[in-house]
Amino acid sequence: MPAFTGSCFCHNIEYELQLELADDARTSICHCRNCKKAFGTNYGLTAKVPKDAFHLNKGRPKEHAADNGSGIIIHREFCDICGSFILEYGDAVKNDFRYICIGSLDDPEAFPPKGEFFCKDRSSWMPKIPNVFYKHEVKHPVTSTVYYRYMDNTVIHEYAVKFLTLDSIQGLLAVRRLQKVLASLGCRAEGIDLLKYGNSLDQIKAEKAQKNSEVQIAVTARDTALAEHEKLQQEICQLQQQLEIMNTALQDQVPCNDVQLVLDQAHAKPVSATTRFWNAIDALQNR
Repeated sequence: MPAFTGSCFCHNIEYELQLELADDARTSICHCRNCKKAFGTNYGLTAKVPKDAFHLNKGRPKEHAADNGSGIIIHREFCDICGSFILEYGDAVKNDFRYICIGSLDDPEAFPPKGEFFCKDRSSWMPKIPNVFYKHEVKHPVTSTVYYRYMDNTVIHEYAVKFLTLDSIQGLLAVRRLQKVLASLGCRAEGIDLLKYGNSLDQIKAEKAQKNSEVQIAVTARDTALAEHEKLQQEICQLQQQLEIMNTALQDQVPCNDVQLVLDQAHAKPVSATTRFWNAIDALQNR
């Protein structure tokens, strides 16, 4: 198994990668604004490798963890002496992968790029890498104020318009976040009443709470009706059992026609079944 070595500029940190083949590493170029800031150049170049393939031979890098602007925490490790960037990884893959900075390898040629991301942000003077895949944009939910730090007022305005067209709580929550961002940056989205939409969120929540309360009342009423129905069924069952007992007793004491009369009177309307039953018994005894 070949070993690929690397280090920081001052060699305070040294590492090696244990891979079956160099092709096992997925190297890519990222043109997003965050990578440009982190790498201090016009793109980020990293190789994705299994976590178990990375081994530190010397030193211990310092770590910086922060929201990358899309709600995802990115961990970046670097030498605390010379500042060389060693690797990075996100919370979602921290137990599985590491993204090695290609420039820290002793032989960067070993891992040529296989793709480009955020090509829409590629520097105008930089040509495409031939024979690789291209991703124009990678969409993430905007859940952090960090994302707006690199936007100008025009872009912020576009996002405000986009959020306010979302007829949902998610869109209104995004507006709330945008309000805080604009306040922190001292920016304005002209022609947009953010406060109005922010208040609409409170109204939606209140209406939702009221509907939930109405549903709960309806459920309670239904449960009460079901309980009463079950109780009534039990009473009917008990009356039927009593009727069977009396029917058996009457068959031993009175003619069949009189028994039938008792039963007919017990089922007469509109008197209740219990009243009809005992009225029929009284009539039979008074003969």
